Amino acid sequence: WCANIIEYFDDATLNRVLEEFIRVTRPGGRVAVKDWDGGLFRFQPGHPKFFWHLFEAAERQQVAFARNVHGFFRLSRLDQIFREVGFEQTRLVSRLLDHRAPLTAAQHRWCTQALHMFFEVSAQLDLPDEDRAFWRQFEDPAAEDHPARRDGFVFGEANTMAVGTVPG
Repeated sequence: WCANIIEYFDDATLNRVLEEFIRVTRPGGRVAVKDWDGGLFRFQPGHPKFFWHLFEAAERQQVAFARNVHGFFRLSRLDQIFREVGFEQTRLVSRLLDHRAPLTAAQHRWCTQALHMFFEVSAQLDLPDEDRAFWRQFEDPAAEDHPARRDGFVFGEANTMAVGTVPG
């Protein structure tokens, strides 16, 4: 079981990690890898373009966050990557998670911290004024007027998991 770290690996490193999982897992054993699927992020009220613009600018401008962007977007083909390194009987499962107002205290903390992280990334990027204004609303997680406190707030994320069987 491996969770929430493969977004940080480049393709070659991910392949080596998966090959090592095959090496240390008994034949017939299963390996599962789960991470965020950036292609499925969504926020309401708000247009999904703001996430896309942020991810595109991060890659183009090569800020530190850009390392994660590639990892976020390869989740939809993780089962294929499993097969390429030698796993059998692979499958891929995605689960959508919507955090909807009214939020529990734990959801509020998670959502405001995650959205603040995206604000911090946006502050490092050359973005259009409309995008800057959008991300600025997440600058202060404790703000009384934070979007997470409003009716209609939805922060959607997805976790995608690939499972494969070690041959033999």
